[in-house]
Amino acid sequence: MISEKLGEEIYAENYAYVLGVISSTERDRAPDEDILQEVFLKVFQSFDQLRDKTKFRPWLRRITVNQCYEHYRRRRETLPITFDIPDHYAQFDFLLDRDMIERGLRQLKPEEQELIVLKYLLDIKCADIAAILNITANNVQVRLHRAKNKLREILKAQTY
Repeated sequence: MISEKLGEEIYAENYAYVLGVISSTERDRAPDEDILQEVFLKVFQSFDQLRDKTKFRPWLRRITVNQCYEHYRRRRETLPITFDIPDHYAQFDFLLDRDMIERGLRQLKPEEQELIVLKYLLDIKCADIAAILNITANNVQVRLHRAKNKLREILKAQTY
C-alpha cells in the first residue's frame, strides 16, 4: 500500500488519463465511476509490485483495460470498443469512409482490434504496447502485421 500523499498525487495526475481509457472502452455510455474507483484501488494496492516506475503509464493502462473487461464480465456483457478515427487520418477518407473502417475493425478478434486501436488510433509505440499487453515488442509487431493484413482483406471484400 502507498502513502496517502503519493496516492493523492497519482490520482490527481492520472484521473483524466484513466477516465479517457475507460471512455474509449465504453460505447454510448458515460464512464463508470465504479470502474474508476476499482482502477485506483488496484493501483494503490499493487503499486509496490511495479518494479520499473518508468513504465507506470503502460502499467496503469493495462490495469484500467483489465478492470473494464472485468466489469463487463461481471455484467455478462461483451466489451464494446469505440473507434473514433482521429482527424489526422482524414487524408485517407477518400479511400475508405469511417463507417467502413469501423465495420471492418468490428470483424476482427478483440485482441486484433486492441492492437490496431493502440497503435494507429492512440499512437502508442510498439514497446509501450508490449508493456501494456505483457508480450515482447517483436510479438506486437508480428500480431499487428497479421491484424493489418486481416483488416485489409476485410476492407477489400467490403469495397467490392
